[in-house]
Amino acid sequence: MIAESIIAAAQNFNDIPIVVRLQGTNAAEGQKMIAESGLKLYAEDGFGGAVRKAIELAGPPPDSTAAASTPREETQAATNTSGNLRTGSVSHQSIRTFSSSSLYRTSRKIPSPQLQLQSKRSMATTSATHTSSYPNTATIPNLSIGPDTKLIYQGFTGKAATINALATLTYGTQILGGVSPSLKTQTPHPHPSLSHLPTYPTVRQAISSLPTKPTATAVLVPAPHAAAAILEAIAAEIPLIVSVAEHVPLHDMFRVQAALRTQSRSRLVGPNCPGIIAPPAKCRIGIMPHLQYTPGCVGIVSKSGTLSYEAVGATTREGLGQSLCIGVGGDMLPGTSLREGLEALLRDEGTKGIVLLGEIGGEAEMEAAGFLSMWNEELGRSGGRRKPVVGMITGRTAPRGRVMGHAGAVAGSSATADDKIRALEAAGVRIAVHPGEIGPLMRELLEEEGLVGGR
Repeated sequence: MIAESIIAAAQNFNDIPIVVRLQGTNAAEGQKMIAESGLKLYAEDGFGGAVRKAIELAGPPPDSTAAASTPREETQAATNTSGNLRTGSVSHQSIRTFSSSSLYRTSRKIPSPQLQLQSKRSMATTSATHTSSYPNTATIPNLSIGPDTKLIYQGFTGKAATINALATLTYGTQILGGVSPSLKTQTPHPHPSLSHLPTYPTVRQAISSLPTKPTATAVLVPAPHAAAAILEAIAAEIPLIVSVAEHVPLHDMFRVQAALRTQSRSRLVGPNCPGIIAPPAKCRIGIMPHLQYTPGCVGIVSKSGTLSYEAVGATTREGLGQSLCIGVGGDMLPGTSLREGLEALLRDEGTKGIVLLGEIGGEAEMEAAGFLSMWNEELGRSGGRRKPVVGMITGRTAPRGRVMGHAGAVAGSSATADDKIRALEAAGVRIAVHPGEIGPLMRELLEEEGLVGGR
């Protein structure tokens, strides 16, 4: 579908060459369609190759306009790359400079502070200064899902939950049943392939009726009903609650946060998140595309679902695989913060290295960097072994006041992308400029620590 759309769009401006970096489901078929389109479309499966091809097609910039219209570093990049092209190669440093100053240019203008605030509220953006969820950290171990995790669904008979449950069950996750508020009594799920799983009117009834108590719930209900479902799960003391809905009203999330602060049993991931997955255990809670994941040793914690999938692909290509992946999401009031997800991976025995993916807006990355510094200092005193961390901050070149991405990340008055990068580097994090670097950097660090063998 993506290839078809690109081909259709390119017919309207075929004088401009377009390099399509395409990966994912049916990528080979999509690349073939693009190659055979007869248009000025060029398919690549990696960021490095895509950047090289774009530079090759663009050619050297006119000397008279380059210096006047581009920042100094971009002018230097253009000079370097055009020089390298004359010798038939593009240096690694040139690609880093080019991609860091050119990625993420498409953004949506917010015309006024009032509209910016309204946009942040309506989209549950990541630009708020709220970084931590609730002070209790006793529930962070609840994030370590595995083969013993027992899952129920809220909104079980809905279309989204039904499709998700079919895939999750096939993947290998234990599903006990689910909840549908429209029911009056226990009933089998209406789908033939799920009819062996019971559906109950409430979470309380599910817990009291099921032979085994659920340890996690997937809240797959529309945004207007998400808070009520989360609160029901908190009241029932479900250890792990995952809510994927976008655009949950802000006042609803204030109610959820208030409830979370009064208890010490439940841990929320989301809303506005892809969920959590442990590939070695074949355990998925949420909407992560599980077929892309491979069992391995790299933990990933990310605000962006899409960027986490890029990190999955990058670490898979390096033969590292994934141990535990936590998508904390982009809500203004997240149930689990970036720092808390990082702590879960630092404590996870199956995780040898960590990928931390942040973005512009808010202070979550600064908080994570501060925590990592303290963690590593303590390890230094105790003689413990540090886990290597690769980080990336998206939106480095996004102008202030412009929204980036569907989650609504926006650079405001909080820490800048460069502030976050400096803080992470000070904590010992190696920074990737673009997603294509994540896998090679992680392999390099793991090999240096002797945690994996060379290839």
